[in-house]
Amino acid sequence: MRTTALFLLIITMLRLSAHAQEEKPPHPSTMQEGNAHLNISFPLVNHITPFAIRDNQEEVGPLGVTIGGDYCYTKRKYVSVQLGVANARPPGEVVIPGEDGWYHDNSAVSFFINVRNNYSVRKFDFGYGLSLSKLRYFAYDVNDYTGLDTSKLHTNLALGGCFAAYFNSSRSFNIGVVYQPQFISLSGSRVFKYEHTLSIDLLFRIRVRRIKEKNDVTIKQ
Repeated sequence: MRTTALFLLIITMLRLSAHAQEEKPPHPSTMQEGNAHLNISFPLVNHITPFAIRDNQEEVGPLGVTIGGDYCYTKRKYVSVQLGVANARPPGEVVIPGEDGWYHDNSAVSFFINVRNNYSVRKFDFGYGLSLSKLRYFAYDVNDYTGLDTSKLHTNLALGGCFAAYFNSSRSFNIGVVYQPQFISLSGSRVFKYEHTLSIDLLFRIRVRRIKEKNDVTIKQ
């Protein structure tokens, strides 16, 4: 939970910093009413907390990919949809058994789709919305000496929220934090379960539709 608190503190600081600045239109050539973009992002660091099959279990790891799009319905506001996967297992990780012969290993992955309403303040974007996630967590416990296997697999399809904060370093590149808490389980007998996926995300925005501004037309005339 300390990692979660740190990420949430970063989001809060970014938001306060944005509101403290004088409001100006963000990237006039891209964030205009009627513009649409294709988005590709890479969740580089993912913090996944599953509904515990072990006490205080959480996983932090790299890698992930998402694809989606957005549509600007006003000059400062846009809706977005994002489909992706976030992995929390370091590549090439080697697990060595202990002196008692036990292998203990964990892996977690989250598949998700989210829909957000977003607004831009200068070089910052903030969004909130809903998400549908399927989280898969595997706890591998095998004794090399006795052959005893007590491994456990946890999967959960659930509804929850989605909150995002991005810094727009350029017209096509953003870096930010995406927090997706799950609350309502659609699998299993227990309806209310808290799980989350928290990611540091690198997002690339590719414009696929542009509406010309009045200023552009005036200059050409």
